[in-house]
Amino acid sequence: MLSLLFAYLHENNIQLGFDFDKLILNADLGFENKEFITSCVISPEAQEKPVRRLRLPIPFVCGTDYFQVNQCVEDAYQTTSLQPSHQQQLEHPQFNFDRERFLENVWNRCPII
Repeated sequence: MLSLLFAYLHENNIQLGFDFDKLILNADLGFENKEFITSCVISPEAQEKPVRRLRLPIPFVCGTDYFQVNQCVEDAYQTTSLQPSHQQQLEHPQFNFDRERFLENVWNRCPII
């Protein structure tokens, strides 16, 4: 979400990506079955680049101290993560916020940035 906000603030076009190997990326990032990647944001334009695998695994740290498996969610993610999407070219947002006030609201809402 922050990527979308800052793309708007800096007048960058973005692309949402859904067609990539989510299962391998989840494994590379050490998410186990506790987090799922479903999409990505690309700005300004997608380009083909060689990908280098990580040298060491990233350890998983649970953000809530507990986790309860939901088999329905697990099965649905496994099934849908392999399906290709029918992406369409996205247009730049058609809203027109006052950028100064919008940025101030983002900073007030997201103090961790």
